[in-house]
Amino acid sequence: MQNLREILSYIGDDPNREGLLETPARIVRSWDKLFGGYKMRPQDVLKTFTEGSCEEMVVLKDIEFYSTC
Repeated sequence: MQNLREILSYIGDDPNREGLLETPARIVRSWDKLFGGYKMRPQDVLKTFTEGSCEEMVVLKDIEFYSTC
C-alpha cells in the first residue's frame, strides 16, 4: 500500500489527509474484486460436456464480464 500512497503524493495530493487515509486499502479491496479471477483455477469454475455430443448450438447467458484497459 506504500506504493499507492506514493502515487497519491506524485499526483499532488496528501495521502495523510483525512479523506485519503483509507484510500489505499479501498483500492486494494477493489482490485481484489476486479482481478480476483486471476487467483481462480479454471478447473474449479468451468464445466465440460463429458457424455454424448450435441448437434445444436450451446448458448451461455448471464455471465459477468469485466474489461480493464
